[in-house]
Amino acid sequence: MEKNYFTDLVGIGVTYPIQLTTNENGERGWYPVNGDFKLIRDNISSILYYMIGQRFRQENFGSKLWQCIEEPNSQALSFIIKEFLKQAIGAWEQRITFQNITVTRVDAKIHIEVAYVINGTNSSQYLDITYDRSDNSLNTQ
Repeated sequence: MEKNYFTDLVGIGVTYPIQLTTNENGERGWYPVNGDFKLIRDNISSILYYMIGQRFRQENFGSKLWQCIEEPNSQALSFIIKEFLKQAIGAWEQRITFQNITVTRVDAKIHIEVAYVINGTNSSQYLDITYDRSDNSLNTQ
């Protein structure tokens, strides 16, 4: 497995959705990637998708975001969502430093933008999350 410059900073893992690729021997399958920033993005998305207590054998994994979904739209709710996300991501993703979290609500949708820097690099990254209360879907971009 070939290492790249960011392997020591980011690590090795599988990105989601799993993609079939061809390795250096010409074999087709799914293979771990080295140092890809998408690994961090996927981990942050996983933290937000899971409710605390939902993941087997990692009962503390996840966030309290789902507890906020049905609350009234207010300035206090935006503050609470930001704090819940900082706590959850800070506990499970030490490879990043937060720059900013922005929470906006329009009708039945909550839009969250997380801006962060990958530690050891000067790479600023963004993750956009939209939760639609009308169909209980959570989408990341």
